[in-house]
Amino acid sequence: MPGETPDNRIPNLEARIAEQDRVIADLNDMVVAQWRKIDSLDRRVGELRDEFEAAALARPDGPTGIGLLVGAGLVSVYMAEKKKAPAG
Repeated sequence: MPGETPDNRIPNLEARIAEQDRVIADLNDMVVAQWRKIDSLDRRVGELRDEFEAAALARPDGPTGIGLLVGAGLVSVYMAEKKKAPAG
């Protein structure tokens, strides 16, 4: 670093390394927390998918018209109600 003397070069480097170690530890804590949240959300999506599928099977008209799309780790649930034929 400019303006450093040999006497303060090593303490400056040690301070920089200590700061970098702190930043790395903080980032690691954030990554761990995010993975825990992702894992929790992933389990919840699985529970909701199971509930949705059970509800679809319990419908009087069966699971017809209900679909579940799974892709890229995301689940999109949609219901497409069958159009009822006019009585006549």
